[in-house]
Amino acid sequence: TPLDLEWKDGKLAFAWMTQQKPTFGKTITDRAALAAAIGVEPQFVDPAAPAQEVYSGSTFFIVPLATRKAVDGAVLDRAKVDALFAAAGIQRRGIYVFSTERGSDSATAYSRMLPAGGIEDPATGSAVGPAGSFMAKHKLVPADRAGSIVVLQGVLARRPSLLHVRVEFAGGEVSGVKV
Repeated sequence: TPLDLEWKDGKLAFAWMTQQKPTFGKTITDRAALAAAIGVEPQFVDPAAPAQEVYSGSTFFIVPLATRKAVDGAVLDRAKVDALFAAAGIQRRGIYVFSTERGSDSATAYSRMLPAGGIEDPATGSAVGPAGSFMAKHKLVPADRAGSIVVLQGVLARRPSLLHVRVEFAGGEVSGVKV
């Protein structure tokens, strides 16, 4: 995995991990079934873009939600998720939910990696690359902000983390992502 190191006054200031070129897979457009599978009301599944599997080294199922409150309230119903994925021909994979609703912080998006049991991950770098790519592709963040996305994750786990994402474009298409 290529790393870009940024130095300031002889000290490491920031490190960027270059993920693989994002690819966009199958979608689920049945908002009611998706909402039931993740425990939110259908009106909170954002209609601006279909939930979709996205790969940039690892594949995650990215679900846009309308509000931060919906992100916090999402809970997996594994049986419903498995049935929904099977009907859509999607392999079982991690579900990453986010909202671009603004908050009192400076984050571009607010997110969670929905736990399938166990401890909730407060900062899923392998998922935020696909999520940032999804946000940029579907114009859920303005094009001029795609190179400086900041995602707040881990609030419910009481370990708030800011993840930085740079999405690159070539010929109008998402061509790369760094986290």
